[in-house]
Amino acid sequence: MQMMNELTLPADVAVFSRGSLEFLRPPTREEWDQVGRYVVASRTCSLRWLADWRRTGRRAFGDEAVLEAERQLELEFKDLRAAEALERLESGAAARAASDEHAFVVARLCKSTEDADRWLETAEREDLSAVELQRSIKAGSVVKDDAEKPSVNASDKSVGIVTIEGIRAQFDLWLRKVRGDGFPNGWDDRRRRMVLELLRPMVEVSDEIEYLGHVARTKEQSAEEFGIDEVMPVANKTGVPVQMLTDALCLHKTAPQDFSVAKVQRFFRIGYQAAEKLVKGVEEYLKPA
Repeated sequence: MQMMNELTLPADVAVFSRGSLEFLRPPTREEWDQVGRYVVASRTCSLRWLADWRRTGRRAFGDEAVLEAERQLELEFKDLRAAEALERLESGAAARAASDEHAFVVARLCKSTEDADRWLETAEREDLSAVELQRSIKAGSVVKDDAEKPSVNASDKSVGIVTIEGIRAQFDLWLRKVRGDGFPNGWDDRRRRMVLELLRPMVEVSDEIEYLGHVARTKEQSAEEFGIDEVMPVANKTGVPVQMLTDALCLHKTAPQDFSVAKVQRFFRIGYQAAEKLVKGVEEYLKPA
């Protein structure tokens, strides 16, 4: 009940729109704090609110009304899927969850409300993240991430930040759906090209990470082959930095048949002319004596 009071907006103080928050009059400090708590809660509770909204609409107006409202609101598929799962969780249990993600985990994995309550209490007591809660439920006991395990997400600790694990899970869900819709062979060229353009940045990041690994391993194996005494004269002649030329030589060695100005430009994040100069430096170094 206390949480409900905390999330009640003071009357006639503020109006929310799609892109702004407008105060209708100067708020008191207490009112201003209440609005702030509401804004922060919306980032961690919105899917549960959506599930409660759907549940209430279904009881009051029926399934067709809910479907029509969802179409008008243009709700995203991933949010509808999450809300659908959360509807299976009693609202009392959902309200006790630390976040929408925690609620979604117990809604999907727990077979009863009692089981969900127990795991949510465990998550609060052990300070489990949603991912740790999921692993713990599957293992049947508390599982915490190794403190030494490197993070692959932003380190700003933002609430509800998009994670690479979440992106991968959403991608897998999307792929299963479109496979059933005939993707890719059954799609026309225009749809395939749209998917290609959306996937291209991810492919480029994947290539960049892969090449960085190749370069690091090649540099370890080729420390003597690409020594500074051999690289320096060519670097001076072509006007490129010694370290960059060394890295380019290692990149060339990993896949000489795929070495190009475009690849160098993308790998080093430099302009076309700088990439062209670097390629010429590699060609100069590899030129037979």
